[in-house]
Amino acid sequence: GGGLCTISEPQRFFSHRRDRRSGRMATLAWIAP
Repeated sequence: GGGLCTISEPQRFFSHRRDRRSGRMATLAWIAP
């Protein structure tokens, strides 16, 4: 770990677990032959 924590240091890090929102979206589409 390095002794760093993304949840307890919001001024240093963005945390998806803490903030629950990322503003991102992903999609995967697969057509099998």
